[in-house]
Amino acid sequence: MNRSRSAGILFVLTALTSSMNAQEPPKTNGPKLLTPEASLNLRSISDLQFSPDGNRLAFVVTEPAKGERRARHIWLYEKQSGVIRQFTHSAKSEFLPRWSPDGKQLAFLSDRDEQQQIYAMRADGGEASALTKGKQGVKNFAWSPDGKKMAFLAPTQRPKRKKRKKKTKTTRMSRTEMTNTHDSGCLLSTLEKPRPSPNLSGISAKPCGIHPAPA
Repeated sequence: MNRSRSAGILFVLTALTSSMNAQEPPKTNGPKLLTPEASLNLRSISDLQFSPDGNRLAFVVTEPAKGERRARHIWLYEKQSGVIRQFTHSAKSEFLPRWSPDGKQLAFLSDRDEQQQIYAMRADGGEASALTKGKQGVKNFAWSPDGKKMAFLAPTQRPKRKKRKKKTKTTRMSRTEMTNTHDSGCLLSTLEKPRPSPNLSGISAKPCGIHPAPA
């Protein structure tokens, strides 16, 4: 960055700071410490972008908080006239200003239509036109060197996967024969294919006692 651009940035920061301080009530009892709560009531400047010829400077101004939202708008600094003016005025936010290679247009991102999309506007003013439209918001973009195309980054929508049917496991139980013993009249349950047990092999339980399982 050359000296003229550095001077332009310094001038913008100084001018905006002066204009904001002029709107504030005069301070009493000397300077006060800046608290996190008080910082939300101050404007902040970011993403400074010079035009290709260096005569204009676009930058983003974050407005003081209103509720849970802080709106962002794009401002312009005219080097020849020294004028600083607000470039975008929508109810939502505009940010990421990028000059076209010829310097005649300024593209930016805006969430004025719910999702973030790319908009372009003539440098001398007018209505912004949407360059992209979709369900997914644009994250970043860049002009082609000739200014005829634009590359941008946006998440792709994954196709919905078909729900697989869950397989239900069925457990086959061995057939149980219920027999009536001749000696006590108690019910004895005997498995057709009994599983061997380390301690109770060949033994089955009855309500009236323990007896060997019939062969």
